[in-house]
This record gives sequence, C-alpha cells and structure tokens, in this order.
Amino acid sequence: MAAPAAMRPPLLALYALNAELARAPWAASEPLLAEMRIQWWRDALADVAAGRPRDDHPALVLLSRMPALPADRLDTLAAARRRDIDPEPFADLDALMVHLAETAGNLLALAALATGRPGAVATAEAAGIGQGAANWLLALPAYAARGRRPLPAGMAPAEAVAAIAGEGLSSLVRARGLGAAGAAPVLRAAWRAQPILSAARRRPRAALEGTLGGSEFARRGRLLLKALTGGW
Repeated sequence: MAAPAAMRPPLLALYALNAELARAPWAASEPLLAEMRIQWWRDALADVAAGRPRDDHPALVLLSRMPALPADRLDTLAAARRRDIDPEPFADLDALMVHLAETAGNLLALAALATGRPGAVATAEAAGIGQGAANWLLALPAYAARGRRPLPAGMAPAEAVAAIAGEGLSSLVRARGLGAAGAAPVLRAAWRAQPILSAARRRPRAALEGTLGGSEFARRGRLLLKALTGGW
C-alpha cells in the first residue's frame, strides 16, 4: 500500500470492509440471501458507529479499534450494495453515477475521515467517483458474464461507455481543483483512473471487450512514480 505506515491501519480496515460489501451481492445463491447478508453488515456497522465493538469479522474488529466514523456514511456504503443484486440496468446515467458516489466516492470520503483529513472529504469523494467509474468500466465483461446489464438503459453500449468515462474524468478534474489537503495517500487509491477513463472515452469498444487494463509493469511503474513524487 502506497501510504505512510501511520495511515495504513484505517485504510486497510476500510478496504477490507469494502471488499466484503462488494462481494455480498454475489456470494449468495438467492437475492433474498444477499439482502440478508447486506442487512447483517448494516446492523454490524451501526453497532460499530455507536461505539459497540464487534468481534465477529476481522474488518469489524479493525473498525472497532478506530475512532468512530459517521453512521450515515457507513450505512450508505453497505445499503448501496443492494442495487448490485438487481440484474436490470440503471434507469439512466445519473442513477449509475449516484451509485458510484454512494460506493466508491463514499469509500474514499470515509478514508479521508479515518486518516484525520476531514478537509479533504469533498476531494476524496470526487476522486472516488472517478475511480469507481474506471473500475466499473473495467468490470463490464465480468458483469455481462454474470448476467448483469451494467450500462444505463436507453443508451447504445459505446455511447454509454464514453458517457461514463466522461463523467468520471469530470469528477477527477473536480477533485484536482479542490486540492489534496494533505490526503494524497488516500487519493492515490484513484491512481489508475485517469488513463483508464481517457482510454475508454477514446476507445469505448476496449471497455466492452475487456482490453482497457494495460500491462502490469506499466501500472506498477505509474504507482511508484506517484508515491515517490507525493502525487495521486
């Protein structure tokens, strides 16, 4: 993780939580079971936010050791995953972008709070939306393979990809305009977003065909450069 040692425990806790929440809609064989799993997480996070420690999952143990995070943000992070159970497409582009704000944007906002950077919440949220848009486009083939329809209704696939990429890039521009406020290690989670979104806007078919990712060597080199220069 390209973050100072002191910032790693809260970031690890949040990223572990997010991994579990993202997995919940897919881990159950029936939609009702997935709903129950997400509700379990909502109840557990409400306990943690209220100062009632939980020891029934490693992510909850880590979160219980941290200063309390806003209950409404934690609940939104979990509740938004209910939408991932639904195989139907989002009603429009705005609905998808709201989902990315409630998940990826909210995650980085929580990361800014957890690492003592409250002044960077708006920046982190905007960067997270950009990151979420990039990850969404990377995952299009996987969603399709699982019977999901991940692009907004009423749009041709290539048009939808370009529109999502454009919205993500606009969020990154907004984040950079707001300034990092000492939160570059948090914002660095979005380090891949710009090149992925730019490529998707230029070549929407690449997102549909699963060829947006680039080489592992190039990805690692880009992250190392950002860590060494203090950028994101």
